[in-house]
Amino acid sequence: MRLCEVARPTIGVVTRVAASHTERVGGIEGVARAKRELVEQLPPDGVAVLNADDHRVAAMALAAAGEVVTFGVDSGDVRVRDLELDALARPRFTIETPWGSGRVELAASGVHMASNAAAAPRSPASSRVRSMRRSRRSPPRQCRACGWRSTPWHRVPSS
Repeated sequence: MRLCEVARPTIGVVTRVAASHTERVGGIEGVARAKRELVEQLPPDGVAVLNADDHRVAAMALAAAGEVVTFGVDSGDVRVRDLELDALARPRFTIETPWGSGRVELAASGVHMASNAAAAPRSPASSRVRSMRRSRRSPPRQCRACGWRSTPWHRVPSS
């Protein structure tokens, strides 16, 4: 994978394998192979963040040389619970992680966005971004950068 040679990622997030760009890579299995290349390129001290609800993505754990963290609605280390959609199909849910849990409201529409959001808590922690102390007294705030509305520990690191 040429891009991995240039960027040298230490964290790889694979949200799902879907039928997009299949004509370029030889069908859905080609999409899975192409996404697996990212996981294969991660170093031994890297982290693969994989969707446990997609069997093709979950199988990529075998290709990881380093840590694997899974996420999903039905299974995973990080899970979406009590999922609801408002009138504009924006997800509201509780996210449960090994590091804590909290209520999340997304500004983006679509039930699939809840699963995608479940990949986020481990990704910043893996890149050694300063962790946040959870506060039950803090009112929910909306992140200007990504639209998350949450109470627990979400913060977009400054550049």
